[in-house]
Amino acid sequence: MRATTLGRDGEVMKTTKNPKREVATYIGVTFSLATAVAVALPHANINLLLSVLVPTVTVAILTFTITPRGNRRELWARIGLSRAGLKTWPSALAIPFVLCAAAYGTAVAVGAARPDMHLGEATITWTTGLVISAVIGTVVIRGE
Repeated sequence: MRATTLGRDGEVMKTTKNPKREVATYIGVTFSLATAVAVALPHANINLLLSVLVPTVTVAILTFTITPRGNRRELWARIGLSRAGLKTWPSALAIPFVLCAAAYGTAVAVGAARPDMHLGEATITWTTGLVISAVIGTVVIRGE
């Protein structure tokens, strides 16, 4: 499949794109990275978090290995990375945090989690763990 695009200086550039090959490459790299994480860290609890970040890492790898240097800025602009988008940052950080907090709240409500509210120190420990987990969950959700 041939695609015609305009380059930075207005010249017509012909590029060959094969969506099936691109999808197969993405799936192959993603599967390989996920397998490498699972084999390298079979009993570590962090392997699940690392596996969630694999799709983002795969996109970065493919961007820097397949996309020619002169076309990367155009690629990033097409997916919305040409500007900082500071107006959307609060919601981009708050929504995953709220979703993680809601998940923990639901776990407490249904009895799957039982915070120890009798001792002040245990409450502080549980609250600190909740905040740390929500922050880590926010990072993982943003990475995915």
